Amino acid sequence: MRNIRFVSAPFPFLLFFYLTAGVASAETINCDGGGAAGSGAGRITTVPFTITAPGVYCVTQKITSNLASGAAITINANNVLLDLNDFAIGNIGAGTTTTAVGIFAQDRQNIHIRNGVLRGFWAGVALVNGTSVGLTSALSSGHTVESIISDTSYAIGITVEGPYVTVKSNKVMNTQGSNVVNPTFPNSQNFATGIVVGQGVGIHVVDNVIYNTDCINGCTASTATVLGMAIETTAYGAVIEGNTIINQAISAVPGSRGIFFGGHGGTAASFDSFVYSNNIVNYVQGIFFCSNTGFVCTGVMIGNLTTGVTTPYVNGSSPVPTLGTNF
Repeated sequence: MRNIRFVSAPFPFLLFFYLTAGVASAETINCDGGGAAGSGAGRITTVPFTITAPGVYCVTQKITSNLASGAAITINANNVLLDLNDFAIGNIGAGTTTTAVGIFAQDRQNIHIRNGVLRGFWAGVALVNGTSVGLTSALSSGHTVESIISDTSYAIGITVEGPYVTVKSNKVMNTQGSNVVNPTFPNSQNFATGIVVGQGVGIHVVDNVIYNTDCINGCTASTATVLGMAIETTAYGAVIEGNTIINQAISAVPGSRGIFFGGHGGTAASFDSFVYSNNIVNYVQGIFFCSNTGFVCTGVMIGNLTTGVTTPYVNGSSPVPTLGTNF
């Protein structure tokens, strides 16, 4: 047994440290979901799986699926922590025509997803506003997605919509595009995007790596869309920091974009955003800061680097190394 030296009252935190050092956090061990303490009701060993109550949920083994549609894990509750515990959920066997999503939630609040691999889905993670799927509600908010590897998705690696969201330290690889219509997402075919955020204040996208995003699965190159990262529709004060967005070669799709600020449905785009210390390799356009017709973008851009990029900045200007550039 470890020897413990008791300490005087001014330093009680030391006793806590000695007692807890080397012990994993309860969130990754006691996966009770919405069940009673010790029930293990939140353990996920097979998919499809639907979460219907707040709580802590954990993937406890590697899972292989063959889903042509739907979702591997659907979250129908608020205030959920989902820890993949460094396991993978693989859907490669479904092929390139799948419309299945790895982890899906619509109009939910305060979902935290972390630590694992999602492979072979139409989208790895999709936490969306109802307005994106044809509804009138837009209630998605407060989410965090971190330390997820999205590998070989066919449309989107990770999309997290709504205000107060954080997407950090994820790796999105080999998003290959899809020309298959996903019935849950209107106008969803013929594009490939690594990470998508937008629709609200307090959006923070930091320290993510996006490798090889292209639209090659049945896409019509002349009309397809390829975006490493997209910040869409009325994002206020977004912080896009320290991301690395790399293609091995420039896509055949015209106008591929490393970081895209835009909009849809005729709405305005992004305001007072901070875009700094991002690295972009092999895109036609590096940072697209809104068009000059119909949309508005304002903010500061500084310290971004590009190589192999035909046009580094569109509708903005090169950053001033020490002061930033205001639009």
